[in-house]
Amino acid sequence: MSGAAALSVQQGSSGKETLSLSSQSLSGTVQLSYRVSEGGAALPSSAFSFSPSSVTLSAGKAVQVPLTVKTPSSLAGHDQVQVTASLSGASASATFPLTVTGEQVIYSFQGGSDGANPEAALVLGSNGDLYGTTELGGASSKGTVFQLSPPASPGSSWTEQVIYSFKGGSDGADPKASLVLGSNGDLYGTTYGLNGTSDYGTIFQLSPPTSSGGSWAEQVLHNFGSTGDGANPRAPLILGSNRELYGTTAYGGTPGNGTVFQLTPTASSGGNWTETVLHSFGSGGDGIYPFSSLIFSSNGELLYGTTAGGGSSGTSSDGTVFELSPITTGSGWAEQVIYNFQGGSDGADPLSSLIFGSKGELYGTTGFGGASDLGTVFQLSPPTSSGGSWTETVLYSFGGGSDGAHPTAALIFGSKGELYGTTAVGGASGKGTVFQLAPATTGSGWTEQVIYNFKGSSDGANPEAPLILGSNGDLYGTTYSVNGTSDYGTVFKIVL
Repeated sequence: MSGAAALSVQQGSSGKETLSLSSQSLSGTVQLSYRVSEGGAALPSSAFSFSPSSVTLSAGKAVQVPLTVKTPSSLAGHDQVQVTASLSGASASATFPLTVTGEQVIYSFQGGSDGANPEAALVLGSNGDLYGTTELGGASSKGTVFQLSPPASPGSSWTEQVIYSFKGGSDGADPKASLVLGSNGDLYGTTYGLNGTSDYGTIFQLSPPTSSGGSWAEQVLHNFGSTGDGANPRAPLILGSNRELYGTTAYGGTPGNGTVFQLTPTASSGGNWTETVLHSFGSGGDGIYPFSSLIFSSNGELLYGTTAGGGSSGTSSDGTVFELSPITTGSGWAEQVIYNFQGGSDGADPLSSLIFGSKGELYGTTGFGGASDLGTVFQLSPPTSSGGSWTETVLYSFGGGSDGAHPTAALIFGSKGELYGTTAVGGASGKGTVFQLAPATTGSGWTEQVIYNFKGSSDGANPEAPLILGSNGDLYGTTYSVNGTSDYGTVFKIVL
């Protein structure tokens, strides 16, 4: 380029959001122009507003300037920007990454055959596809399993395909939980009800097409409704090391307060799997109503979960965190409550699954309790000696203002140890938030930052499900309602 030796422009030393300009011989006002592209294809320049447009430069002195870009959140993503600097007939260009932060709705449900009201988290496929469920909608208005494929070319849209519509008969209805992706590409999930063969929900398997253009095939692995086997599963399954499935039912069992179960594959193809109830929640002291998924300990031998109610004070108390371990002599599993919520500042009514930290600590949310009774984020630290107790620490109490309220979903970890989650309501518009909790840089404690406030317009409202972390560090999630463009929920992406 002309004058390249006289004028230099490059990415600043502090990162992708700064420019470094220098010249050994020229002084004056440098004019800057910008061109944005995605995957090699230019994006409309009118959609972007860059500053600065000019910089004052002195010969022999490099200057670093912050780069600011404003664009609609619909164009949030990972792009490239070419910056051209011109001064006194000399010009130079540099191209470097540009991340446009914000929320982007990648699909708005229309409430018909495409599905409606997703209540569950997404699952990321190996090729970048997203899989999920909608509680309602579909061909029979009984819910769907859908696939979202990334844009085929820069600037184009994600493509939704319903891979199964529930009929509300023996195949189940109203899937409330996220899916589990098997090693062979199969999807496993649950339906809450109401129309399995016994009206109490199902566990199903979806197998991908065997040929191009074919259909996914659904097989019901278990129908709930037999005496004591549980009813109405509303949480995701988890896969064991031998393809067995573990899960919870919100109700059923003996005496009807929910179960933890195991489902073992049948020896013959096409048959029903074998269900074993590992624990039936009793009269309250051991917890009642397990609405959340289970997680394995690091060695795969123990199961951990939460109950929304029950605990030390019986059926009127405020929920538990429990551990299930195989009985060392004989058969069966033993349950132990490792924390009883008191319903005060420590939190109440945990509706979400747990996640493990690097030191064996557990992290989760409560829908209520805390300083303002609007929910908490908590940490449980394991005993320091054999036979000791787990220790609860409230990392954050929601205040119900712009910080959000009533978190109902599990947390996820970011790449730097920060936590991300959602609140179903609260925030600047009262329609829910996506938040980040990060350890304080000095001293102790954690700091909350709302990274997106849902407005309840075309961006969606009321995110009830956990987020997932994409391969490029973006966050993906769903909103249940109320105000996507057709009032039936959305799938969104947040570029950090």
